[in-house]
Amino acid sequence: MNYSDFIRGFACADICYARAGWHSQSFDLEFDGHGEGLGVRNALKLRSVGGAVECWVMGIQPTERGKQVKRPKGYYLNDLSLLILDDAGEVVASVLGGARRDVSCSAVMEEGREYVAVPVSFRASRGPFVLRIYAAAPVEVLQEPASPKLAWRAMHRLLMSPAPKTQTPFQRMAYDFGVGEVVVVEAASMALGLAVNQNPSASLSLRFVAAGNHTVLRTQGGMQDGCSDEERNQRQKQAESKAKSRGKGHGQKPNWRLYDVEASIPKFCQSLAFVAVAQLDTWEFSLENMEAKQDLDETPVVSAASAFAPVTPSHWVNQEHRSSLLDDLDDDDAELQAAILASQNDSENLRHFQAKEEESDEDLALAISLSLQPLPAPNADAKERPANRWARRHGWQRQPG
Repeated sequence: MNYSDFIRGFACADICYARAGWHSQSFDLEFDGHGEGLGVRNALKLRSVGGAVECWVMGIQPTERGKQVKRPKGYYLNDLSLLILDDAGEVVASVLGGARRDVSCSAVMEEGREYVAVPVSFRASRGPFVLRIYAAAPVEVLQEPASPKLAWRAMHRLLMSPAPKTQTPFQRMAYDFGVGEVVVVEAASMALGLAVNQNPSASLSLRFVAAGNHTVLRTQGGMQDGCSDEERNQRQKQAESKAKSRGKGHGQKPNWRLYDVEASIPKFCQSLAFVAVAQLDTWEFSLENMEAKQDLDETPVVSAASAFAPVTPSHWVNQEHRSSLLDDLDDDDAELQAAILASQNDSENLRHFQAKEEESDEDLALAISLSLQPLPAPNADAKERPANRWARRHGWQRQPG
C-alpha cells in the first residue's frame, strides 16, 4: 500500500515488534456485567517452568473497525486495569486503565513461584475480552475464578504504598478533615478516592460534590448517573464552536454531569469512596466540595467481594504508627485545597471566558488600526525626559510642571 493511501485511511497505528523465540497465547474472558466484585469472571494463574522469565500480560477489548471508542452504536468500552500478584498476594506489576482498547504490564516471574494475573473493571458492562500472555520462555497457565477479596486488598496496598509497583504514573493528594483523611489518586484515565477512618469508636460520613465530562462514576451505591450540567455543556459547546472555526477544536460533544456522593466508612477502617473512570481520552473530572463528620450510627453492610468493602487499618497501619504515606502527603494538603478552590471557581471562570475572547479580538483590531496610522513627529525632549516606567528604569525622574 502506498504510504499516502495508508495515512489517508488510518488515524493511528500500533506497531508491535515480535521478539524471536518468545511464546504467546490468548485466553477468552468475559466482563460479568453484575456491578459487583472485580467486574470479570476469571483470572489467570501463571507459573514459570524453566527459571526466571519475563512475562507480559495484555488485556484487549474488541472494537468495531473504523471506530475509536465504540463497538455497537451507543456502546462505550469498559475500563480495564490489570494486577499481577505473587503467591503472597502482593502486587508485582499493575496498570490502571480507562476505556481503552488495550492495556498491558510486565513482570519477571521467579522459578517455582505462582502468580495471578487479575483483570479489574469498575464499569464492567457485559461483553467479551481477551487476556494475552507473551513470555520469553514457556509458562504454565491455568484459568480459574478470580478472588475479589484478595485483589481488592492488593489494590488498597498498591494505592497506599510509598513506592507503588505500577506502570501507570499517578499522583496522590491527601486531605485531613480532623475526623478522617481522604487520599485522592489521579491517573491518566482514572481517579479514585480512598477514605481512612482511624477512629476506633465512630464511623466517618463523607459527602462529595463532583463534576465530570465523559466520566463514569461508581460509589458505594453503585453506578451513578448524576444530572446533566446544561450550563457547562452550553458554554463548552460555544467555546468548541469558536475553537473549531479556528481549526483548534477536538470535535467531541461535551457531556458534563454533576454528582452528589455520600459514603460511610466504618470505625477504624479504610475504604474506597468513589472511582471515576474515563470514557474518552478528552475526559475531565473535578471535586468541587468535600465534607466529613463523625457518625455514631452503624454503617451499611458491604459485601466482601465489593470494591468498596472496608479494609481494617491493621493491613497497613496500626494505632501507634500513622501511615508513612499520609505523613509524606501532608505537605500536599495545600495543593489539594487550592485545586478544590479552583474547581469551585470554575463556573465563574468559564462565565467570563467568552467575554475575554471578545475583548482580545477588539484589542487586536485596535492595535492593527493604530499601527497603520502615521507616526507623530519626534519630540526633542523625549530622550531627556522619558515618561513613567522608562524614567524609573533609567534612573530619570519627570520634572514638575
